[in-house]
Amino acid sequence: MQINQLLKMRRLEANWTQQELADQLYLSRQAVAKWENGEAVPSIDNLILLSDLYNVSLDELVQGSPFFKKPYVVGKGMFKVSPGKFWFIWLIFFMMLPLLGISLWISIVIIVLIALITLANLPALVDDYWVIHQQRITLENFSDNPFKLVLQLIKKKSNQTSLTYEMIESVDIAYIIRERYSPFDLNKDPFYLSVLTKAQEKYSLDLPANAQDFLPQFLAFLERKGVPVKDSDQILPQLIQGNSIYEYMHQQEQKEESQ
Repeated sequence: MQINQLLKMRRLEANWTQQELADQLYLSRQAVAKWENGEAVPSIDNLILLSDLYNVSLDELVQGSPFFKKPYVVGKGMFKVSPGKFWFIWLIFFMMLPLLGISLWISIVIIVLIALITLANLPALVDDYWVIHQQRITLENFSDNPFKLVLQLIKKKSNQTSLTYEMIESVDIAYIIRERYSPFDLNKDPFYLSVLTKAQEKYSLDLPANAQDFLPQFLAFLERKGVPVKDSDQILPQLIQGNSIYEYMHQQEQKEESQ
């Protein structure tokens, strides 16, 4: 999203006309109109005044989200749960067995069974993630095989894919509304960046719940790198305004069904 679009969006959020904003800045309405038409850019002094008026940082004003320092990890960063908490629970369990009067051999059998169950479910505790660098994106993927996964965790090494920005053909913001057949289905709708490389390879980069903290600025960064960004569902403005993407997309679906 360009700065002129962001300036217009912020003004509309505040429910001000161009003339009302101009009056607060002691400028002409034509000056504000030129900003929003992309014919001119506000001076640094006016940008500071606008950030005060809209109560947002300069980064949020001109790029749509706060500044984020690179490298920036998107996702949990390997473990879905804290490794410290995981091992603490195991330690408490080991300490409890003797207190329960369980014999040594039965304790060993219980521990082995639980270890096997934990190993089988280990892939569910480890999450893929991706990292934004200055010159590339790295995708950190982990094996679904529990034994291979253990080796990856011991070596602290994932299956890494590196994509330089020159390799990327386009990026599309994708949101898929899942069919839900039960009220107990609480799994989230897929929300991700669909990346197409110039070699016609496709990658899906999952977006977290806090995507508004970095995504607008990251997409602007991609465009400066010459990577086209597609947003056919107009999700980005909703993110910048802090609206729920889930509610927005489901409302859009209901509107389409009613037409």
